[in-house]
Amino acid sequence: MAGNPARSRSGSGASHYGMGDDEGSVLGTGLTSRQLEAFGRKVTTTASHLMSTTTDPTVSAHYQAAMSGIQRELRRPGAQRRMFAFAQTTPTELVRSKFSTSEIQYRALSSLPDDLLQHLPEDTSTYSLFQGFQASIHDADNEHRKSHRRRSSHGQKRLEDVDRNTGALPPTIGHLKRERDSLNHRLEMMGVRKNMCSAEIHEIDNKIMNLNKMRKIVLDRLAGLEMDEADLEHECKSRIKERRRRKAVVS
Repeated sequence: MAGNPARSRSGSGASHYGMGDDEGSVLGTGLTSRQLEAFGRKVTTTASHLMSTTTDPTVSAHYQAAMSGIQRELRRPGAQRRMFAFAQTTPTELVRSKFSTSEIQYRALSSLPDDLLQHLPEDTSTYSLFQGFQASIHDADNEHRKSHRRRSSHGQKRLEDVDRNTGALPPTIGHLKRERDSLNHRLEMMGVRKNMCSAEIHEIDNKIMNLNKMRKIVLDRLAGLEMDEADLEHECKSRIKERRRRKAVVS
């Protein structure tokens, strides 16, 4: 009697290790219907052993009923196909199945791989694209000055007289800071415009140089055509002379 529990324990241990090996195969590459059934039996057996020690018999009955329902669900072909598809799906496909097409396109456009970033040309410009955009827009101060220039001289004199009579108050520190920032911004925009003009001049020079190269190529082609034309005229004249000489000899 003492040997039977040992054998049962050893047998259960062997079956336990066997179950571990089968479970490793289940978690491996593919899933078959036999492996799914074995996995369901293992889960049912383990859960029944764990829940059999409870005092409430209804808990074990409910758990066994739930596990039997799961086992019946796993035996269905649709569930097995879903399990097979899940086992054969790559992580990329799983991620794509969770996101929509528009979100994938947004992520693809908003992120660049490192190999593309390595081939970016070096930035030789001293100003950014946004600064160039700001400099290309007409300044509000320029429009304000133009509107002031359109006013009549009489109106300007009246304003100057009013300012002299009333007496201008000393500007505050905040007003001076705002004026300083405005002047600095205008100076910065002027520098950006100067750089843009120099870049345009450099681009025009490159275009002129390329046009001069093209002009030289066309002139060389024209010179070659003129030489061919002269050779052809000389050949025609020589042939005419040769024919005249032959006619004279025959006659």
